[in-house]
Amino acid sequence: YGRDELDQFGQTVATGLRLMGLRHDDRVANGFDFSIWIPGLLTHYGLVTGGWFSQACSKVDPIEVYRRLEQYRFTVVLGEPTWLIRLTELAEKHGRRPLRMLIGGAEEMPRDAIPWMERVWADGEKLAKIKMGYGTVEMGGSLGFQPCDNHDGYHLDTVDFLTEIVEPDADGFGEIAFSTLNRRTMPLLRYRTRDITRFSRTACSCGLGGPHIERLRGRVDDLVIASGGNLYPLMFEKILAAVPGIGRDWQVLFKLEGVREVVEIHLETERHDIATLEAQLHAQAADQYPDFIKNLSLGIFKLAIKPYGIGTLREGRKLRRLIDLRYDQPPSPMPIVFDALPMPTA
Repeated sequence: YGRDELDQFGQTVATGLRLMGLRHDDRVANGFDFSIWIPGLLTHYGLVTGGWFSQACSKVDPIEVYRRLEQYRFTVVLGEPTWLIRLTELAEKHGRRPLRMLIGGAEEMPRDAIPWMERVWADGEKLAKIKMGYGTVEMGGSLGFQPCDNHDGYHLDTVDFLTEIVEPDADGFGEIAFSTLNRRTMPLLRYRTRDITRFSRTACSCGLGGPHIERLRGRVDDLVIASGGNLYPLMFEKILAAVPGIGRDWQVLFKLEGVREVVEIHLETERHDIATLEAQLHAQAADQYPDFIKNLSLGIFKLAIKPYGIGTLREGRKLRRLIDLRYDQPPSPMPIVFDALPMPTA
């Protein structure tokens, strides 16, 4: 991005935060990641532009932010949903000061987590507000935001983006594609997100005009956004290949136990020393994908290993490697690859 564009992103993010309810006197802990990804950085530009007192915490262990809630008198905390859930678990267990709002992004928030988080951080009878933003690294900001109390979708930024739903099915669900409207350094035309949703068919109860989309239903490729990161089959394939005694077939399921994510690895093996097998898997994951193990050590998700006998896991010709069972509705059937986007009709 150009320097002028970063300044513009700051204004856009600040505007979105104000629309979602941040007040001039709020004190904000920014728990979004500042590593190779950019949500922490762009959010920081927005907080500085908006003039809020803020701390750029980055994605540290939630206990570090929890210990500072009273000291810095934070009223708003930002972060990935799994990270915010871990922070809320700490507050529920050890006590907390009230928060006015928590804002998540980068993943979907489990439905059941919202009322629980509202109660844990409540100020007496006044519940905390839980908000979400929808964006990607390539957007350089948020395409969707929640200025109202509707948790089932996102209002769209129509100033900075032109949004389309590509090849919708009979129910209107398809892949989100967007075009940037005012970017010069890296303009994007009909950029494919691979996220599946549809335009809402009813007006939002808040009365705000403009298009809005429903909650995301899944992705058209094999990548799953879960447990604080982007997870894909090759990642697990490399980890499992480095551990002796594991068969060719394996599968990873993403589940919820209450509001906590569980990564459940099903694998075929003839080994009986399962505890040693699990330790070797942990060691390989820590060596090859340290961020994955970091999120596990932070308590953001649970990891479970389920062994099967050789040749017993596969029931059909193909074995789906990653299966996301966290949310109410499964993704509607979509082709894995779009050869080209159709041009809009006149």
